[in-house]
Amino acid sequence: MKARRSKQPKEHPSPARPAFPRWIVTTGVAVGIAFLILAIVRFVPLPEEQRQQVEAPPTPVRLDFDASSPPATIASDNYVGSNQCRDCHTHEHDTWYGSYHRTMTQVASPQSILGDFRDVTLKRGEQTYRLKNDGEHFWAEIDNPHPNSAEAFRSRSKHPVVLCTGSHHMQVYWVLSGHGRELIDLPFVWLTKEKRWIPRESSFLVPPLPPDVEPSSIWNSSCMTCHTTHPDKALNPPDSPNRPQTTVAEFGISCEACHGPGQAHIESHRLHEKNPNVEVVSLVDPSKLPHDRVSQVCGQCHMAWHRETPGSDLALRPGDDLGRVRQSVMNPSQFWPDGMVRIVGREWNGLKASPCFLKGELTCLSCHEMHPANESQAISDWNEDQLKPGFRGDIACTQCHTKYEDESILISHTHHAANSPGSRCYNCHAPNTTYGLLKATISHQITSPTAAETVRTGRPNACNLCHLDRSLQWTDKNLAQWYRRPLTVPYEFKSDLAMSVTMALQGDAAQRALIAWHFGWEPARQASKDDWMVPYLAILMTDPYPAVRFIAQQSLLSIGGYQDIEYDTEMDRNALMKAAATITSRWKSRFIPYTRPELLLVPDRIWDWETVDSLLKQRDQTPVFLHE
Repeated sequence: MKARRSKQPKEHPSPARPAFPRWIVTTGVAVGIAFLILAIVRFVPLPEEQRQQVEAPPTPVRLDFDASSPPATIASDNYVGSNQCRDCHTHEHDTWYGSYHRTMTQVASPQSILGDFRDVTLKRGEQTYRLKNDGEHFWAEIDNPHPNSAEAFRSRSKHPVVLCTGSHHMQVYWVLSGHGRELIDLPFVWLTKEKRWIPRESSFLVPPLPPDVEPSSIWNSSCMTCHTTHPDKALNPPDSPNRPQTTVAEFGISCEACHGPGQAHIESHRLHEKNPNVEVVSLVDPSKLPHDRVSQVCGQCHMAWHRETPGSDLALRPGDDLGRVRQSVMNPSQFWPDGMVRIVGREWNGLKASPCFLKGELTCLSCHEMHPANESQAISDWNEDQLKPGFRGDIACTQCHTKYEDESILISHTHHAANSPGSRCYNCHAPNTTYGLLKATISHQITSPTAAETVRTGRPNACNLCHLDRSLQWTDKNLAQWYRRPLTVPYEFKSDLAMSVTMALQGDAAQRALIAWHFGWEPARQASKDDWMVPYLAILMTDPYPAVRFIAQQSLLSIGGYQDIEYDTEMDRNALMKAAATITSRWKSRFIPYTRPELLLVPDRIWDWETVDSLLKQRDQTPVFLHE
């Protein structure tokens, strides 16, 4: 028999490592196996049906510092995000990163927020907003909330900024409304170039609001459509306790907005590296799409549309036919009466109505490039308008209309000097009749100028936007003589007054805004001289529409000599009138009188104020809503 082991401990046990309890060892092994499985799942693609089974539920990205959750970035529907593109497409990623597409929507941070939140006080009516930050977070505090304020501004005093939209011209800031992930905007926007705050409604061409009415926009129902990648509004019914549960694949306009979801492409690439027989799934290359589909990739966002086709699959992908899903209808807030688009950001509507698109091969990529190939070109030079190198000149047109590269043929066609603004193709065939972002810009619809279009639609024609000192009759007569065609202006519309004078005094707010901008446009000032423009700008600086006042002030500053006069577009009516009187008085003291009846310049009184006053009383007061 074996001797029974003594239960007494040894008096001098050997210095062995203490044994771990068995459950710790078992747990460690299990965790190691789990990490190994996760690594395999991460780097080895699974079949689609298995991938869907193991895919973890989405977790919202927490952006704020209170108990609510704003819109979240979720990798869904095969969208993976721009970071997954960077390793293989470094140049494309870097150029996109330097573009304003990337910064269309950003998470609020010290790097993304451009506005001054350094304990700034802003007032709107009886309400006071105090903008603050602690170096990491940004918020607004409100005093004396008005009953008409949005719910979030009535119910809470501290409103964390969670997202910002824009960076090129202006920046809008969004806070939680208190309804799920719904966001509403602060009632002020930051102007990037001017480095100042203005009320949100002053940044649009809309009728002025009473001080006790506070406007608010909902990011989830409109802005996110064109300012994020693969948005899912998830606008749940009003009785839902968690409405809305908005998600996006990525904030801003990223790689997959133009090239489509990238998961299949990435996974097939990984398989191809291991097995060359595996075919790589291609992404959408807009430049290789059929002619009529190339620009529709841009048109996903750069399109005015009002209706979605009933029963259609609303999940648009690059390369899809926009007409299958979206329909445009005539709307005076976005189109001129003849159908030409009149607000910025809707370039696709103008392009697709142009003969060079309908009868030729013109696309957005004929002039623009999303990833500049010229390595020597600075990103800061390209990202202003993303034009190809040299395309700020006539090459955009002469690449097809080659005969106009001949200077003599160009001059005989334009009747202007070859190097003058009057011989720039787009000044005549796509003039600045589109409004938005507190300025005018080219229409993107190629047409030929006529005086009749102004009579028929109210839209300023190209000739009179440069020759601001001339009448419609003058334009009609010259075009008829040059191009051997009949006169087009009906007798009842004939006037000796310059078109710009008529529109500045009698026109509606949209016409006044365009004329105010062209008073500061350098080609127009060269063609028309600018010494007579000042009193008209002074009148426009008292306009009921804040946007018109702002544009007029910028044009006056471009003329120079009036920078020291105290003026702000948000001053009260009396202060505006006082500033305008000071501007006009200074102009009279400096102006060398001459006679131009079409400009209401008369020898004895310098300026025919009686006629000016009479025309102002006839001003078109129709409310204008140009929704950008």
